Amino acid sequence: MNSVKEDYIYADLVELLGLTYTYVIDKIDYLIEQEYLIVNERKIIEVGRKGIEILSEKRFLDINIFDLYDGKELVDGKISKQLEINDIYIPKNFDEKFKGY
Repeated sequence: MNSVKEDYIYADLVELLGLTYTYVIDKIDYLIEQEYLIVNERKIIEVGRKGIEILSEKRFLDINIFDLYDGKELVDGKISKQLEINDIYIPKNFDEKFKGY
């Protein structure tokens, strides 16, 4: 939430964290209850004062989560190069599963 501000989608959080949708919703609700996250006047979740204090204390306040990936994606626990927009994507085991038309 601190890295993307208002530009977040629950599905992205689920994928980024590798957790279930229900678990992410429950944790966000818990963080709101504890006032680490707040819902602003536009009904958007953002980091609250208590959340900023914790991030600052742990020295995470100025860290952008996307800088940690440095253009790479984690796939099955391994780091792989992120595809460019014009790259052809071939799913894993495609040649074993697809037998032609």
